[in-house]
Amino acid sequence: MLVSFSARGPLKHHWYAVARSDDVRDRPLGVELLKERLVLWRGPGGAVIAAPDKCTHRWAELHRGTVQDGCLVCPSHGWTFGEHGRCIRVRLRHEIPHEAHLTTFPCDERYELVWVCLGAPETEIPDVPVDDDAGYHRAGAATATWKAPAPRIVEALLEQPPPAETAARIEIPFTYRRSAYRHDGVRSEHLVTCAPVDAMTSTVSTLVWTDDPARSAEDLLQADLVAAAPVKRAVEAVTGMYELDERLTGDDATSAATSAATSAAAAWRRALLATMSATV
Repeated sequence: MLVSFSARGPLKHHWYAVARSDDVRDRPLGVELLKERLVLWRGPGGAVIAAPDKCTHRWAELHRGTVQDGCLVCPSHGWTFGEHGRCIRVRLRHEIPHEAHLTTFPCDERYELVWVCLGAPETEIPDVPVDDDAGYHRAGAATATWKAPAPRIVEALLEQPPPAETAARIEIPFTYRRSAYRHDGVRSEHLVTCAPVDAMTSTVSTLVWTDDPARSAEDLLQADLVAAAPVKRAVEAVTGMYELDERLTGDDATSAATSAATSAAAAWRRALLATMSATV
């Protein structure tokens, strides 16, 4: 079964990290999710708004416009959109037609990332309880574009030999999590989440938390990014669409850790199949 990376399919009902919060400040930002082009900007109240990246007038790309007092101004004819995407100004017209308003999507900020859902959310944004623990510190989120399907990325991450005293798992739809425990009691949480741009491209966001007083979360994040570099090269070298029944590679007579990873991936694959089979 080929996974459909379309905003018309069941994947639209899940949350995806599409950008860093710092990337949405005093100007609009264009992003793409599930083959849909979106514009992000901070509204009058400071919250990020997500909408289609085309003006309701003549389809100009809104991310090329400006933000004035929290309102998005179209670069073509100056149509202006405020809170909830409502059109508040149409040049040379006193009345604003209903069709002038933008459709907006559920949008939230968490862990210094902007999360968007293109439908009615059926799952929650990944919950990391230690983010509220004063004993932990978090590194600023790192985002990158990978030329690979999102499910192939999380499977490849799970295939990697985990460090000692580590528990890893995958969550629906495309999030890889790892909890690490050192013999001296130091702990860290690692999260990699993928937002499908299309069938062969993903926005990958990496986050790290640690309670280690002697090592910064930024150091751990850089270590994760270095470790992920060969994984990125490997998955980008694979051609073709992702098939939901594709197998993890490797010898059957593997270590217990690898067997556990294979079992976890199989369980995740079944859950993803159920998700993809849901009625839209």
